[in-house]
Amino acid sequence: MTNSTLYLVGAGPGDIGLVTLRAMELIKKADCIIYDGLVNPALLEYAPAETELIRVGKRIGKNPVTQEQINEIILAKAKQYKIILRLKGGDPCMFGMAAQEVELCTQARIPFEIVPGITAAMAAACYSGIFLTDRSHSSQVTFATGHESPGKAQSSLDFENLAKSRGTLVFYMGIGNLEKIVLNLIACGKNAQTPAAVVENATRQNQRIVQTTLSMLREKCESEKIKPPAIIIIGESAANPDSYNWFMNKPLFGKKIAITRDAAGNNVLENKLRKFGAEIIRYNSIEIIDKCQNDLAQEILGRINDFNWMIFTSANAIRFVFSALSKLKKDARVFCASRIACIGSESAKCLETYGLTADFVPTKYTSSDLVDQLSGEYDLIGKSILLLRSKIAPDVLPKSLNSLGALVSDIDAYNVVASNEESGHLEESLLRSELDWITFTSASCVTSVVNSVGVDVMKKNSAKIASIGPITSLRLKEFGICADIEAKEHTIDGLVEVISKF
Repeated sequence: MTNSTLYLVGAGPGDIGLVTLRAMELIKKADCIIYDGLVNPALLEYAPAETELIRVGKRIGKNPVTQEQINEIILAKAKQYKIILRLKGGDPCMFGMAAQEVELCTQARIPFEIVPGITAAMAAACYSGIFLTDRSHSSQVTFATGHESPGKAQSSLDFENLAKSRGTLVFYMGIGNLEKIVLNLIACGKNAQTPAAVVENATRQNQRIVQTTLSMLREKCESEKIKPPAIIIIGESAANPDSYNWFMNKPLFGKKIAITRDAAGNNVLENKLRKFGAEIIRYNSIEIIDKCQNDLAQEILGRINDFNWMIFTSANAIRFVFSALSKLKKDARVFCASRIACIGSESAKCLETYGLTADFVPTKYTSSDLVDQLSGEYDLIGKSILLLRSKIAPDVLPKSLNSLGALVSDIDAYNVVASNEESGHLEESLLRSELDWITFTSASCVTSVVNSVGVDVMKKNSAKIASIGPITSLRLKEFGICADIEAKEHTIDGLVEVISKF
């Protein structure tokens, strides 16, 4: 027996929100992940940086990876690693070749565990508003493979009994044999007018559905150019009304949107846009560098009680400040003698996670509005104000405050620099006019993207441009580019809202 364990894990149908907690736990600590071609690559981003990732691709078509080759990989890695994940699309035990890999583990005395996943058929039905069982017309459901082993002398599918079924029939991997499935069912007595549907790329932002009758299914799929992966559903439930198709009825479904923040910021924006059904192209255009660890920042943070006001211009500044305070063995109590102002609701919400409520948030989230409204409510003459913000922020805010008689200390909480990430995927999408939207959440993002892909590419592409606010829009104009829309509320939620309502 080896010291390694093989985990046969279901990766679900594609939407990474549908994986189990156990699956995610194992992904985050795996030494090696052997994954199928249908696994959403976004899941692999949760693996440790040192994890070996081995893609074993598809089982059919050109250059297939055989089960024998996969077995050889498993045996080799079992000698090398402790935690090996065999990551499979859908559920590992539903037409997933798990039996062969369990047999291998048993023979080689490799401990194993099976972690179930949401199978493609259930997901395709749910994400299309199709009910595989319904007490009014379907009290049973039958799952079958549409692609049997090429080496089998005789089909195991009993089309006579399948045709007689008054429940729902579901075929996996059947697009290549769709004509054979349809003809066999009809020949065995299945009503040619039986409702039928095919769901392609279930749960993903490029999901498509074809609904027709059994006799017209092959023709309709050919005209719509339906390709694997796809699930075939035959039965009365397949005739669901369009209003049931909640997923594809989302306001941004079918829209391809490029996001251009830093990595952490893109994670937030991607999750919000996906809730509206958008397909995301991400480019991490900038990096956020912590500046709160330098000597000046540490000295200032050590005497926060000396200031009457603290002004945070972003959530990034708040996070870095509290990280530095933690290293100084300090916490939110250091703010007891100061008032706190935040530019924007996102900064205020971030502050609340540390147990503090902002004393002041302007109604409009710009530096000029902050100064006008703050000075209108409070006397700032002679008041000491600590600004904690980006190193590249313009000097309008400190100058305006100084002109009102305030004593301003302007400290770099963080810096924003262009990332080293290749922009090829974004540039290719722009050149092919594949994007519906490209979003910008700061002037620095605009500069980085334009310098990476070129101003000509930005001007010629057909994508609409969404800006988070006036400063970002101004930077676009400096490059000769006009934003199509600008968020009324200059926040990520405001940006998502204006796009979804366009």
